[in-house]
Amino acid sequence: MTKTNNFKMAGLGKRWLMTCMLLACCAWGAFGQNVTVSGASVGNGTYATLQAAFAAINVAGNNGSPAIDVLVHANTTETGTAVLDNFTWSSVTVRCTSAVTIQGSITGAIVKLNGTTM
Repeated sequence: MTKTNNFKMAGLGKRWLMTCMLLACCAWGAFGQNVTVSGASVGNGTYATLQAAFAAINVAGNNGSPAIDVLVHANTTETGTAVLDNFTWSSVTVRCTSAVTIQGSITGAIVKLNGTTM
């Protein structure tokens, strides 16, 4: 004979769970992890701005890296130009996971592609 435990959340438990889920979703933006880099030889991780993500890719050069993906998850406010230098990676794809705004009070370009082709 097998015993079956049926678990039902009471109203208070449901509210607590929903509150925890909401806080977890808000924490993503609160900690500034707006941009994710993957596929790079060095520099994979999460960053507050596109500038920081591009800087991480540039520091290592990522020569010979396969396709690098840069995902923008939330709005960013850039404090300087996000510069992507040309190295021998196969490609860098920048995509937004939703409608986002990349903005900043910068004299000049917000995004600059050095020696790259679009």
